[in-house]
Amino acid sequence: MRSDVIENRLRIIEAATEVLAGDPNASMQEIADAAELNRGTLYRHFPSREQLVAAIHEAAVTKMRELYLSLPKSAPVLPSLIELVGPTIEVASRYRVLILAPIADPSRLVAEAQSVEVLAAAIHRAQRAGEVDQRISPIVAATTFGVQILGAATLIARGGVPPHDAIAQTRLVLHKALMAPTHDTE
Repeated sequence: MRSDVIENRLRIIEAATEVLAGDPNASMQEIADAAELNRGTLYRHFPSREQLVAAIHEAAVTKMRELYLSLPKSAPVLPSLIELVGPTIEVASRYRVLILAPIADPSRLVAEAQSVEVLAAAIHRAQRAGEVDQRISPIVAATTFGVQILGAATLIARGGVPPHDAIAQTRLVLHKALMAPTHDTE
């Protein structure tokens, strides 16, 4: 693929991410304008809005997966997981249009599930090290992590909580929810 074609595709995805985060109902023309391309170029890359949203979704899942893969392969895992709250909220906030978009394409669910499995594997490592409560299924813990991240991003988007407060509160909630019980709290 030619470099200008790749560059245009990336410009469109970047512009669409920004425009749709501000206005989920923005037109394809507004997205083309933000990308500084004509509408024909936009439609050559993405014949429909659904295909464009799917490409944004793929970018978001890829970024989250990269963050999850950055977690340590050996203990301690929990401190790194809690520190990951900030970067994951940033990604969720950046791609918040996906929070609002219905999932019409089942293949999007597969990509998300594969990403959650990476996080669940890290949580399982933390359980084996005694850092995370072993009574919680790793997949449930990973899903809970994701739900808390999306909730924080939504609160930030609505102006309900400043970003630094949302990050601090989410870290606290997740740490308390996941931490292995001590002998006096069992």
